[in-house]
Amino acid sequence: MQKNTSIRRLAFMVPIILGFAFTAKATGTPTLTMTEVSSTTLTYSWDGTTPQSGTATETSPDHWTFTINDAVVSYVIPGTPYNIDVQWEEPDYATSSLVNWVNFYQYGPAANGTVVTVISDNPLDPNHTYPTEDNGQIYTFPNPPAPSGNAVQFTDDGDTVPDGGATVGLLGMGLIGLASLRMRLARA
Repeated sequence: MQKNTSIRRLAFMVPIILGFAFTAKATGTPTLTMTEVSSTTLTYSWDGTTPQSGTATETSPDHWTFTINDAVVSYVIPGTPYNIDVQWEEPDYATSSLVNWVNFYQYGPAANGTVVTVISDNPLDPNHTYPTEDNGQIYTFPNPPAPSGNAVQFTDDGDTVPDGGATVGLLGMGLIGLASLRMRLARA
């Protein structure tokens, strides 16, 4: 009887212990997560001191700008901007050499926020001076405003599935081809 009670207690405690472990990990490093859903949609989520999430506004094709109302990166000297660029490889990087270029611009105190600019399908920096990460990898800032560091993860899912416009275009071309074939068969 003692053995069964111990096993039940252990079975009950494992999910609780795992829950605490995952909660501790999630709150340890503030992380900005960005996902390019399509060539027109970029989502983001920030779990820093002022948690935020949303869909970034596209400023031109494959180009987005949004502001996090928190210090994702910090300034070097008060009054001067802290500006950092990071590149994440496109899913087809091996054949295209294209990257997702992301700029983080923090000016002044955290209250001013961090402006994030993303340009997808961008040529790799020819001098290769920016940090370059694999698609979906996490980059940790070298001089973060938080003692435990801030991290960023960028995942490009936009090139793996055709967006709605491409699907409609392909469907339209298929229907035109079918109509043309039907007309030819009707003449014969």
